[in-house]
Parts: sequence; C-alpha cells; structure tokens
Amino acid sequence: MKIPPKIAERIGCTPDYIRKINRGVRRPGLQMAKKIVVASDGEITLYDLRPDLAELSLLGRVKRE
Repeated sequence: MKIPPKIAERIGCTPDYIRKINRGVRRPGLQMAKKIVVASDGEITLYDLRPDLAELSLLGRVKRE
C-alpha cells in the first residue's frame, strides 16, 4: 500500500506527511486515516494504514462517525 502524494491536498495535509506515512516514519491517527480511506475511494483501507485501529473498530470499540 502506497498513498499517492496527490491525496495530501484533498485531505488537508502536506505531501511530506504522506511520504512519512509511506516510509513508516509516521502513523496517521484515526481521523487522518479515515480521511485517507475516503480520499482513496477505498483503495487504501483502515487496515492498510492502522491494523490496530481496524481491529478495534470491528469490535465496536472505536466510535464511528
């Protein structure tokens, strides 16, 4: 999974932040991960970005908006 840098503008962050996520230097929080999933039209999943959060959401422990 690689997030295209062009998504940065659509979700309100910098291309550098996206590059850091792609390299594993940063991990997006839940809200940013949701924005990435929506901006990628589902090509990138919450599980791709944060498997720990995806598993919690399946258990109903993460509040969904």
